[in-house]
Parts: sequence; C-alpha cells; structure tokens
Amino acid sequence: MGNFLKIIAIVMVFLVAMYLVAKFTVMFETYRLPTSSMAPAYPLGKIIYSSRLLTPDYGDIICFKTRQPNNNDAGKVNEEIRMYRLIAKEGDTIQIKKGFAFVNGVQIDKDLPLLFLYKSDEVNANPELFSMLPKHAINPAGPYLFLYLTEKQFHDLSSKIAIEKVEFPGNNFQDNPVWKQIVDPSWNSSNFGPVVVPNDHVFVLGDNRDNAADSRVIGFVPTKDIISTVFFPKS
Repeated sequence: MGNFLKIIAIVMVFLVAMYLVAKFTVMFETYRLPTSSMAPAYPLGKIIYSSRLLTPDYGDIICFKTRQPNNNDAGKVNEEIRMYRLIAKEGDTIQIKKGFAFVNGVQIDKDLPLLFLYKSDEVNANPELFSMLPKHAINPAGPYLFLYLTEKQFHDLSSKIAIEKVEFPGNNFQDNPVWKQIVDPSWNSSNFGPVVVPNDHVFVLGDNRDNAADSRVIGFVPTKDIISTVFFPKS
C-alpha cells in the first residue's frame, strides 16, 4: 500500500510540474469566457485552453488583443483580450448574408450551432416552452420577449408561438473609423460586404451573431495581435 501511494504522489508531482512548465513557458493558457458572444458552444463562464504553438486556421477560436477607446476618458485606450472564431484570412472576400458568413462565395459556418435574436409578443406564454433554453437566452423587454435561438430551436418554437427574427435596419458601423471608410450605407451586422480582408489581418465572428462585438464592430484583427489558438474544447 505504501509503494502505491508513493507512485500516486510521484505521478501527481510530475503532472503538476508539467502543468507549471507549460504554463510559464506559454505553451498553453487558460481563459474564462467573459460574455455569451460565443454561445451556445462556448457559453458565458466556460473555461477554454489555448496554445501559442498552434497556427490558427479557418473555424478556430483565437484569443487576441484589441484596443478600444475608453468611453470615460477620451485620451485613453482600453486593451482587452477577446475570443472569437476565425472566419477569413488576408486576401479572402468576406460577405455576411442574413447573419451567415460566406468566404470567397462559400458558406463557412453552415455546420455551426449559431445563435440569432428573435422576438415574440407572447410574453405570457407557457414558461415550459422555454425550459430547454439557458437563462441568458431569454430577455423580457416591455411588450416583447427576446430570445437567442439556434435555427432548430426557432423552428421548434415557431410551431407553438408567434415568433420572428429581429432585423437590424440601416448602418450600425458609424462608431468604427475603419468601417466608415469602406462600408456601404445599406450594410448592417446581418447583411455585410463583400469586402476583402487586408494583408496581415483576419476577420472574426462570434457564434452568437446578434450579441457579439466581433469584426463587424472592432474591424479586422491584425495577425500580430493574435495571442493563441483554442485547442480544448474544440467546436
């Protein structure tokens, strides 16, 4: 029994040592999702593991630095780390149609469980209808019930209550200086492009398409700002 415990202790020490070596040599890093912008595959609070040794490819989740103006101090810039899905690389033509991403004319996200925003005026509908949804997906607001749903969830609910997809009319890129120069006035977050990704940049999107401050808000992401690529869990 004593030898068995010694072996267990040695194994545990070895695993801890390997973890510390990997952590402090930046072989891998851990992050906790601060928002639901990558739901449903990566919900709010989910822990992800990423590595600086991996080269990101289409569909990978990347962690990157972004610098955004400080709303409380015009002279300062906030640096944040965000996690979004890599959709397009330099030289690619990206277009968004009804919230879906097309790269060089081919839909790239058709197999992903994307979320979109829907609304219903049946605010007093039977709560059991929504029992399959996480709490963050349901947002009562005035006379409407707003729901973040996958297409399958939408089709299941639409046969039971009146529900419709929320559209975002008009240009909502006015706060981004990059987009001011290139966007058409008719573009919005659901219908965007086509536009070519510039050299040394990538285009990223959140899986929660109507609740993500991704490249449609922050612009193209410089490749030099990519920190790491998520390897677990993969989706």
